[in-house]
Amino acid sequence: MWWNVQSAETLAGERRLTSRAFLTFVTVRRNGVRPWVPPLAIETDEERRACDEACARSAKRLAPRA
Repeated sequence: MWWNVQSAETLAGERRLTSRAFLTFVTVRRNGVRPWVPPLAIETDEERRACDEACARSAKRLAPRA
């Protein structure tokens, strides 16, 4: 999931992108078990692109560990 943060100058009514973050959420039960989570519903070309980029980043990040 990606998150864009904008700042706003209220008097001028201008907004601008100040930061962008990629978030990963993990669910773990109290007993330490990770429950099944349904996959993302990817519907648009932009979502597909973002998902492909996320998969590439994940593979790159995990490659040295393998």
